[in-house]
Amino acid sequence: MQIIKDMKENKKLKGKLILTGKIKVITGLAIGGNKSGIDIGALDNPVIKYRNGNNYYPYIPGSSLKGKIRSLLAKVAGFENETQDKEAMKKDGDFKHLATLFGYGAGQNDKQSGAGLLKFNDSFLKDEKLEVTEEKMENTIDRISGKANPRPLERVLPDSIFEVNLILDVYDEQEAEEHLKLLDLGIQLLNQDYLGGGGTRGNGRVEMRTKIKEYLEVDTQSKKLNNKLEDTQSFKNFKFTYEYEKN
Repeated sequence: MQIIKDMKENKKLKGKLILTGKIKVITGLAIGGNKSGIDIGALDNPVIKYRNGNNYYPYIPGSSLKGKIRSLLAKVAGFENETQDKEAMKKDGDFKHLATLFGYGAGQNDKQSGAGLLKFNDSFLKDEKLEVTEEKMENTIDRISGKANPRPLERVLPDSIFEVNLILDVYDEQEAEEHLKLLDLGIQLLNQDYLGGGGTRGNGRVEMRTKIKEYLEVDTQSKKLNNKLEDTQSFKNFKFTYEYEKN
């Protein structure tokens, strides 16, 4: 799109805004991984895991967190698809930064795609433990026969904490502040919704808190990234509704 082309041509990357925080699991969290299907009695729906040594631990993929927050914001904006996200960029509105912030793919009539300015890293456990998941039995009921069909579901245990790391590319500080406001709304919505699968059945309630850790400004002369958070009032004074306070 022309608006993105102009942005890239007329603006230089000024810096990287580093955000940190945590996601606390309130009810069992079920973000699906690969079905084992090999062992007899294996879980139908295991959670996604990473390997560390001889152990496997659950994690929250950055794509899952990004997609959920974006979809919640799109619902508030009334956008039904990515095309409407991109159309909003051409107008002055409350959600004009949605596609810029989260990125978009190429459409049938518009072959140009754009990477989002906000990067979501995978979220890993703050403290790795041997037992961080549980098995929950869920039932589907045949409405005609009334017969129950139980199946085991793996979930991350409540009170588990995942570390959050986000990076926002800054081309314009005023626009970046608007991007932060949009992200803040998305986090508020997430905390009143759910993450992962089975949200309407009691799974996936989380509490996400975040804060600005540092603003690494590009110094082209010294060829270094310098922390300028204390010198940048718009970032220094910005507070998320769910502010993360490190214990």
